[in-house]
Amino acid sequence: MPGCVYLLHFDRPYHHAQHWLAATGRPLPDVLAALRAGLIPDGSGRRREGGLLAAVHRAGITLHLADVWETATEADAWQLLKQIKRQGHRGPAICSICSPGTTRGDVSSPRRKRQRERIA
Repeated sequence: MPGCVYLLHFDRPYHHAQHWLAATGRPLPDVLAALRAGLIPDGSGRRREGGLLAAVHRAGITLHLADVWETATEADAWQLLKQIKRQGHRGPAICSICSPGTTRGDVSSPRRKRQRERIA
């Protein structure tokens, strides 16, 4: 089953954070629908409320889908997520909204799609 890593960009920072980086093996439209509803899809297929994204939702901050890195499998997506996170807090450096038209946004991945879709 294919997977992907996706990067969300917040219109304005929530305390220290302005990005959310996550991986999924679920269809991305389903994940985005849950996010629009203020729910966080977890790995079990259930949806939970809480954490940073729920706080961002309650604060009325708009989310944008900034980038998507497609992988062959869900396991590859989780490996890529770990690889990116091991490199440190690089949200602005890999975000196509914060760094438009630069190669700084590239990470090693089979395919990357630049996205700019409003989530909520």
